[in-house]
Amino acid sequence: MRVIAGPVRTHRRTTLDRKRRRLGCALGRHIWPALHDDRSRAAIEVAERFADGAATKAELAAARAVVVNGRNYSRSRNGKKP
Repeated sequence: MRVIAGPVRTHRRTTLDRKRRRLGCALGRHIWPALHDDRSRAAIEVAERFADGAATKAELAAARAVVVNGRNYSRSRNGKKP
């Protein structure tokens, strides 16, 4: 068995991470018609850009925060705990 080390291992890990992120985005696109909130759709678009290296971690975190805060807001308005 050959041990993979250094840049090759890092490249494989980042490639696998990107593929997993793109799969998650594809699943988001699959349920796109069920997403009635533009914040959720925008978050998927940011996640796609992040997977492709076109968005920063800060942008991804901001998009996630907007979705989570929006969800908590709508739950609190319906009398449910966030």
